[in-house]
Amino acid sequence: MMVNLLPYDDAAWEESEKGADAWLGSLHDQERYLAITKFLLSYRPGKPTQLTTIVGGSNVSFRLTYRENSSVVLRMPIPFLSIFPEEKLQYEIATMQCLKDNTTLPLPRILGYGPAAANPLQLGPFLILEYIDHETDLGTLLNTPNVSQDVRPVLDPNINLPILERAYDQFSDILLQLSRVTFWRIGSLILQETVDGSQRIGARPLPIHWNELVRLGAFPRSELSSSSTTFPTAASYLTELADMHIKHLLHQPHDSITSESDCRQKFLARLLFRKLARQGRLLPASTDKGPFKLWCDDLRPDSVLLNINHDVVGVIDWEYSYAAPLEFSCTPPWWLLLETPEKWSEGLESWTRKFDERLKVFLSLLRRREDRLIEEGTFREEDRLSGPMTKSWETGQFWVIYAAQRNFAFDLVFRQKLDRIFLGPQLNWDSDWEDRVGLLSKKERLELDELVRCKLEKDSH
Repeated sequence: MMVNLLPYDDAAWEESEKGADAWLGSLHDQERYLAITKFLLSYRPGKPTQLTTIVGGSNVSFRLTYRENSSVVLRMPIPFLSIFPEEKLQYEIATMQCLKDNTTLPLPRILGYGPAAANPLQLGPFLILEYIDHETDLGTLLNTPNVSQDVRPVLDPNINLPILERAYDQFSDILLQLSRVTFWRIGSLILQETVDGSQRIGARPLPIHWNELVRLGAFPRSELSSSSTTFPTAASYLTELADMHIKHLLHQPHDSITSESDCRQKFLARLLFRKLARQGRLLPASTDKGPFKLWCDDLRPDSVLLNINHDVVGVIDWEYSYAAPLEFSCTPPWWLLLETPEKWSEGLESWTRKFDERLKVFLSLLRRREDRLIEEGTFREEDRLSGPMTKSWETGQFWVIYAAQRNFAFDLVFRQKLDRIFLGPQLNWDSDWEDRVGLLSKKERLELDELVRCKLEKDSH
């Protein structure tokens, strides 16, 4: 594990894995398969030939294939892995409807959905979709070939440049379409009870890291924003995320600190991050009040389905989508190397160098696509993403957005990136972190002492 990563709470992690495995194990029953087949046939009649199980991420899916080779999919969240199953599904349905109304992205057709109470299988909330036939996905195409499925994906270092360019270009189209869907509040979409089934921002944002905070960090659900909370400004949302970093460290009962010094350093970094957020130094004031753009935390190459000619035929998995600060959409996609910065085996600086190389390729293709759209009269100069993404990377705002969303990687990113960007390029956290205490106000220094005292006391029991 990379130095300065906050470990998961092993007890919470073990409980999550055991619970999920037990639930999945209970599904392997002939009567259960017959009931699932019957349930799917009630939505799409026909002559079924095969039912297959697919486990991916925090969901389990059952694909029913028909004699004419068409298929439908029943997807359900896995208990213990999906912490907010009803809420997550509600927002995803509204997001897919919004995308259908406002983009030309190829989405799977929704055949049915419902809460746990409406599921006769008694397996939780459900979503039934038409299966999109495909040959592969963008993630598989970009991944290093001939590696075990147990190995985390990494961009093939020897990938053919035309293949890489086409993949990046295809994804740039998806990002540009998403960026044109705008709102004036930060939060999740919900369906309105109207004839046209329109959507509005009416619930809290539900980032994927909130799910992981509860699942792997034992974060109390009561400390999250209430389900009806939306945010009027980017600064208010970022301050909320900064506060959650502090609460996370305080509440995670196991494996979060190694000593009193480690505890003090971690709280100090979080208090400094919150101070920067409150001072409005993390995001530009010009975009604070919107418009806010539709954003999907879990949108990655794996979500992009390709046919045998490597054309995009589907974009799936719209969970954890919400209207987010403009800077989220204007940040280069971290997945250009497939692997995250904090899990890169050669360290953060190596990841940064490799990412910079691939980012140049991605931005050139994005710029070229924007040029074409502007020439066609279907895109405005001021809606470009290539310029803001370039600026985000060059100024380090990329790392602000990344740190805000990555609780377990926060210490690594703050110490190696944000500390130098905002507090001084000549600084070295490991040798002079105690000097940063002087940047806090008297009230904040007292808060630091109290947080350390409370944390040490909680962890001693």
